[in-house]
Amino acid sequence: MKVLIVTPTSKTTSYFLCPQPPSPGSNILTVKDSKIGIKGDVNVSWKVYRCSKSDQIYIYPVNGKSHVSSSLSNKNKALEGEGKLKGPDKPGEYEVRYYPAWLKGSSTGHRHDSYIASARFTVAV
Repeated sequence: MKVLIVTPTSKTTSYFLCPQPPSPGSNILTVKDSKIGIKGDVNVSWKVYRCSKSDQIYIYPVNGKSHVSSSLSNKNKALEGEGKLKGPDKPGEYEVRYYPAWLKGSSTGHRHDSYIASARFTVAV
């Protein structure tokens, strides 16, 4: 089935083959602090309608195609949860993105544009 997935930060619309369509507004990812220092903690929480222990959360520059930090796994298969990532080492505008395992863009891993939720924050000097 073709499903239209739109993220708040996407400039293009992408089509993916999904096992089940997402419910509008059902995937939420938040960052506790909108501004952090260099290499500061990025505290995130999520609420998703479907998950697996292989789901990943990464930090990207806004509209970036390569993540800039290690990932956070939803290893407890929690529909709701929270965790911490180490922030980037350069100032700028960033976003955390939630990548579900069921929405992989290739056999080698996640595509930069196949996430279901995102939240922005700033790294300041």
